[in-house]
Amino acid sequence: MRSNTKEFNIINNWLGWGEPANGLWFIGVEEGGTWKCQTSGELEESRKLINKNAGNTYTSYPNKQTRGNVNWPIAVVTAKISSLVSNAGFNWRDYREKKLWLNESKVFNGNLLSLGKASLNLSDWPNGYKDLFGYTAEEYCSYYENVSTHRYKLFNDFVSKHRPQAIVCFGMSHWDDFKKVFLSSDMATTYPDFKTVIYERDKVILTRHFSNGMPDATVEFIAKQLKKWDVSI
Repeated sequence: MRSNTKEFNIINNWLGWGEPANGLWFIGVEEGGTWKCQTSGELEESRKLINKNAGNTYTSYPNKQTRGNVNWPIAVVTAKISSLVSNAGFNWRDYREKKLWLNESKVFNGNLLSLGKASLNLSDWPNGYKDLFGYTAEEYCSYYENVSTHRYKLFNDFVSKHRPQAIVCFGMSHWDDFKKVFLSSDMATTYPDFKTVIYERDKVILTRHFSNGMPDATVEFIAKQLKKWDVSI
């Protein structure tokens, strides 16, 4: 019988970053980057970084210095939508720099799956993930089974604890998984022109991935729906 590494268990229990309480959530599929793990030195450094998160369900940022760089696609689209809903009065660039994910922003981002790689293709699964996390690409089904039982349950509990005002799930490849985790009803309205589905009862929106050329028209459509729900951040 195989066993997970300590580092995998830490990462699998870590759901995201920002401020989740009574906020606006954005949930993607997985991290777009990978943990460095090709050499013994990289493995050791990654283990140290991961173990600093032991016991944490998410990461909060008291200031811009702890938050770091926000010039990347997910941050851009999250800021665009959030700035249209926010009471701060910033354009999206100022919102991204001055407000996004900081304490009192009421914006939280997370990922459905725990381990990141360069793309969703299994060919991008790093060989070093076997040593670091206990899984090879050939063991992806075992990894996914672990995530879809343990981590999805954590998200259920996280929703109950923090009671988000609304949840925007992005990544059409995993819409079925988002439904399993965040929906209590299958009643929906589909908007093909925006590649978006609205679940009124649960205040959940399924849409396309933010890093694949998210049109401003879709950003504005989502923000308009959130304001209809009286989302306030």
